[in-house]
Amino acid sequence: MARRQLCGIGLDDRDSKGCTALMYAAMHGNKASYDELIRLGANMDIKDVEGKTVRDYAVENGHNDLLE
Repeated sequence: MARRQLCGIGLDDRDSKGCTALMYAAMHGNKASYDELIRLGANMDIKDVEGKTVRDYAVENGHNDLLE
């Protein structure tokens, strides 16, 4: 199966902290990016190096609305 790519980067690629683009969208409350990444099939269950998921970042930063 081909890996989905967004601007040459894998949809679920991680940075040095283990964070994905979806985690950053959740962290910053960027609903448009969050919704588009979800639509494209980004994985919500990936954990960063601290064991945090997208849900954790959304809740910690007061962006519970993204999870509705």
